[in-house]
Amino acid sequence: MLTFKAWDKQNKEWYDDHSSKLVIHLDGKITKCWNNELMTDVTDRIELALYSNKTDHFDNEIMDHSIVKYDDKFYLIKFDGTEFYAHAYENTWQDNPYDFFGESDYYACEVVGHAFENPELLDKIEDYERR
Repeated sequence: MLTFKAWDKQNKEWYDDHSSKLVIHLDGKITKCWNNELMTDVTDRIELALYSNKTDHFDNEIMDHSIVKYDDKFYLIKFDGTEFYAHAYENTWQDNPYDFFGESDYYACEVVGHAFENPELLDKIEDYERR
């Protein structure tokens, strides 16, 4: 089962509206649903972060766009459609600038924030360029 957390770009907070549900359609559209009837398109307002089903050593969940610290270095966790990577943005001249984390590496790292919630932490990642 895939589990997501939703970031409300308009209110700059994690979506936490218990009176409604978000529905993700196969075409990528995201709608807000009340009482299984009324639906409002919120695709432009919501950014989804996929959970990796991994945790750090403090039991914090690691998800797409998490910022983690490992061996005094900061990484941005990214999902490429098939698996999660720890992206250090170093050596971008290489074909693959990703660092591959094994299961023990994820457990050894520390989640320090999330790119949606704490964009200022992206500056701690070496050679990170805001795109």
